Amino acid sequence: YAKSTITISFSFVLTSPPSPMIDWRQAPLVGRDSQVQAIREALASPQARCILIHGLSGTGKSFLALRTLQRKAYGHGKYDQFTQFPYSAIETALHGFVRQCAPSTLESAARLFAPPEVALLCSVFGFLSRAFPGQNRPTEERMHTEAAMLRFHRLVRRLIGALGTSALPCILFLDDLQWADDNSRRLLNAILTD
Repeated sequence: YAKSTITISFSFVLTSPPSPMIDWRQAPLVGRDSQVQAIREALASPQARCILIHGLSGTGKSFLALRTLQRKAYGHGKYDQFTQFPYSAIETALHGFVRQCAPSTLESAARLFAPPEVALLCSVFGFLSRAFPGQNRPTEERMHTEAAMLRFHRLVRRLIGALGTSALPCILFLDDLQWADDNSRRLLNAILTD
């Protein structure tokens, strides 16, 4: 864990399985006041880079996080035990956040990167080619070397920093990290230990 990680333990047990017909945006959070408050305090902390909510499967951790983030701009990505595409949940979450960014924020972020850097980011996160139009040129660089991987990690850290503002911090909610692929784990480690 990075020094800036805030861990929230979760030990609530559901007595019956949740109905798939429940709209999580409307369902009440019952008996979760302390966890909601801990997440809100962590989100407000300038030192927090990561909020880790852990607990047993099926206890409502995702529901709690989604409800707590309901009035914030965030991106949500979920790892899947059967689908292990590199960076899948990070890409989905980042894409969700980018869709909420103002065009001026995206333009400012794009100016911070040289064309080869944008090309490398877009080669992994294809949706960025729409966020940074005219900046994406094909790249010959591939992620096959350790140097390329480290360069990519630095670029993603810079991108997250460029997209987040004090008014709109870059919040990425990554669900089911236990199923994350090795590349995602390495990238998250690089982001959190910068």
